[in-house]
Amino acid sequence: MTEQNCKICAFKNPKATVTAVISRGKEILMAKRTEEPFKGHWDLIGGYMNERETPEEALRREIKEELGIGCKSIKFLDFFPGYASWRGIEYPVLSLAFLVDLDGKKIKTNQEISELKWFSLDSLPKVAFDSNVKIVDYVRKNL
Repeated sequence: MTEQNCKICAFKNPKATVTAVISRGKEILMAKRTEEPFKGHWDLIGGYMNERETPEEALRREIKEELGIGCKSIKFLDFFPGYASWRGIEYPVLSLAFLVDLDGKKIKTNQEISELKWFSLDSLPKVAFDSNVKIVDYVRKNL
């Protein structure tokens, strides 16, 4: 059966993403994006899972890539569905959010981030991605 005739291939299954909630007290760390989509908007650290990665492995990889630092501990929070777009095509995502304690204090950003900033849960900026809006709402209510 070719992909064109495959009924399963027509499903719009969500792509798995991982998201880090890095907190200190009632503040969370956010990154300003340098790339589309949402270039110039504030975002949580994270990204797409690679093939054969566990969510925890993907989260540790994303944090290392984006912040140049490891994780001391990670704790699963919940799943958050949403949508993302690439080249004008919208597709579903399923974000697995984790509470993260970084391993050390020396953070260095990569080319995907122009700025890092701690925001109070009471005064967060507009957040990139609808799944991240759901994560932030969850964190406000539960942290």
